Amino acid sequence: MIRISILTIALFSSFSASAEYVMRINLDKQAISFKQYYDNVGANPESDNNTATDPSCLIKNGDFALFSGQLLKVSKQDGFSCVVDFIVPKSVFDSECNSNHSEVNTALWDMMRSKGVDGVSSFGYYGECNS
Repeated sequence: MIRISILTIALFSSFSASAEYVMRINLDKQAISFKQYYDNVGANPESDNNTATDPSCLIKNGDFALFSGQLLKVSKQDGFSCVVDFIVPKSVFDSECNSNHSEVNTALWDMMRSKGVDGVSSFGYYGECNS
């Protein structure tokens, strides 16, 4: 019985030991393919015809180029006619990485409002803080 307990403890120890290893790989945003995401949501922001079926929703993927961002999805949701999902670089937009993050965030949100965006479904960061 003691042998089984020791074996069990050793087995669980080996599982937890492998969880300590983390590998970080730098990814280039341009190398990431969102094709599967587009296929799942049925929208491709690269398309010039990708709007939320509202003529006031004028946002396109190219509008995010100035911010090194990527428009992932444009949709219409209850009470909102132009809702977006997007990603932007963490090194520029995250307060932990950039002390001037307020200025660039304000510029991004102003651009989106000027293109008719009235809601955000999700947004995310890609990359890491610059060292």
